[in-house]
Amino acid sequence: MAKLRKLWSALEAPCSVAGVRAELKQILGEELAFAEPFLRRLPDPSQTYPCPQIGWRGCPRRVITHPDGRIVAACGCDPPECETLSLRPQDVVRYELDVGLLCKFLGRALGFAVSATRLAGKRSVWNAGLIRVDGITRLPVWLILAASRAELRNTMDSLLATYEGPFVALVPTLRFVDASLEGDLRRRKARLIALQDAVVIDNGKLSAPRDLPGLLGAAAQGEVPAKPKRRYRAPRSIGSEEAVQAVQSYMRARGWSITVFANQCGTTGRAVHKFFKTHEIRRSLFEAMANQIGVTVEELLHGELPPKYRR
Repeated sequence: MAKLRKLWSALEAPCSVAGVRAELKQILGEELAFAEPFLRRLPDPSQTYPCPQIGWRGCPRRVITHPDGRIVAACGCDPPECETLSLRPQDVVRYELDVGLLCKFLGRALGFAVSATRLAGKRSVWNAGLIRVDGITRLPVWLILAASRAELRNTMDSLLATYEGPFVALVPTLRFVDASLEGDLRRRKARLIALQDAVVIDNGKLSAPRDLPGLLGAAAQGEVPAKPKRRYRAPRSIGSEEAVQAVQSYMRARGWSITVFANQCGTTGRAVHKFFKTHEIRRSLFEAMANQIGVTVEELLHGELPPKYRR
């Protein structure tokens, strides 16, 4: 059995999992095949197409439909920095991940009745369904797609304040979970389940371990299984979508390519390119980027730039 990593991480990104297949392939890699059942087609074709050089002033490529029906993706730079591509109509079809379809799959896999409705006023919270405990009691199962530690904390605080009794919370990964949040949930006899651990690839298909429905039922009753203590480690990686946008604005203002900026920060173009795609980079390199730009790490995380580099 193998774990999905890119899909669950993408669900915690500030922007949604959406775009043409070429973009989804960049985000999900080989895991795109497992995300297919959760994608829905959007009505309007894309007006842009991904570029090989992220960060140039002309990115992404513009989609142009000629009178004779030919479709191309053209670089917006002058002179062009990347080649013009000939596209098929299916190449510019846009898709997005349908959380309702994901909830239905999770209900079947984990053994709870599905409702799949977004919580009113909450961007990242879905009432995924209900789980039946002891044959009578039904408890809510929440799917939370928070994009930061602060958003997850605020969401959990809202659920704990609004709803009495235990519940089950599903999150893509545990990277935004800290000891304080775990303690608050334990006192409420609620259980946090990471989809990265709960849903695996088995024989080429997504499935859940056989004992997970029983684990969810036990958790709903507050019977939290004992687990060995783990020493806390600060996250190795850091970043945000706002930081990526700030770095790209800085590069445009200086007229720098990815290679030049990377050299100034003591890293490689490949590392910066990956940062633009994943919104995360090793902490020491993030600090080097902030120092190069002339801001603090916290300011760069929030996308803040010195006035002369703002556009």
